[in-house]
Amino acid sequence: AIGDETDVMTCVKNVVTALQQHARDHSSYYAMYHEITSGSCRLYASILAQEIEQPSAHAYQKMFENAKRSGRIRKDADPRMAAFFFDNLLMMLHFSYSCDYYKERMKIFCGETAESDAAVLDAFVDFVGHALAAE
Repeated sequence: AIGDETDVMTCVKNVVTALQQHARDHSSYYAMYHEITSGSCRLYASILAQEIEQPSAHAYQKMFENAKRSGRIRKDADPRMAAFFFDNLLMMLHFSYSCDYYKERMKIFCGETAESDAAVLDAFVDFVGHALAAE
């Protein structure tokens, strides 16, 4: 499980690797998620947010709590906020692999790097690692 991984950066790498492949293979799920979260389902927003987001929020929070406890991230890191910001990064990344607009956006920002899953993965892990002061 995500929150049980002892090395937070290995966990981050595993999550991003799975995300890259899943977003390509199941782009229609992400298009539906984008539609649901863009305001068209305002009446059900609270219910949907709980159902969709709670498992990830819990897993990422646990991951960062464990990493903080083991000294693998900054001592002053707030696991809940780290989980929120991490998930925000992942959300945009999965759109970048599954939605045409965001695919083009990624090309604009990343250039040729956008063509390489490995390069994107390495840059993401490096970014998160430095943000958390993880080794």
